[in-house]
Amino acid sequence: ALTYAKDSSKIMSELQKIRYKKAVIDFDQRNHFFVEDWIKNNKAYLEIDTTWSDVDSIQVSDKKKFNGFFKKEYSAENPKTPLRYLSKEKSESVFSKKWEGDDGIYGVALVGHLDWLWVTHTGFLILKKGEIPKFRHASSKEKKVSEVELVSYLKSRKKINGMALFKFSELK
Repeated sequence: ALTYAKDSSKIMSELQKIRYKKAVIDFDQRNHFFVEDWIKNNKAYLEIDTTWSDVDSIQVSDKKKFNGFFKKEYSAENPKTPLRYLSKEKSESVFSKKWEGDDGIYGVALVGHLDWLWVTHTGFLILKKGEIPKFRHASSKEKKVSEVELVSYLKSRKKINGMALFKFSELK
């Protein structure tokens, strides 16, 4: 929202466009599910990057279960969503050494073990030439934004299958 807002007075409205389908502030319009909602409804801001991906999978995302946590109905069929992502093993291999490419920032969607939800955490992959790639994320454990080597983070998480990377679109 900070990046795409034309000036500081537009930040909140830009944020609502990202958080909610058609910027309609309502529980049913909220982009709760990262792959199924957030990415699908924010194509103007990002695209999935499958450059290194090695896993193709399809998952039924249980929106009925999720809505039930909030005592809300979900009357549509649960969506069946494909996702191409990097396995945890390949992620650790690709990002365990000093980066040799161009500097850059990617969005990271961590794919967990839950059978009803693709993405269990998100953050940013920070690539700087000559440095081990970093993962910047909002840490609930540390209660702040934290930056660690991506490979260390992945190795410390047993319930991660891999990660999907996405690129941010240029400002228009």
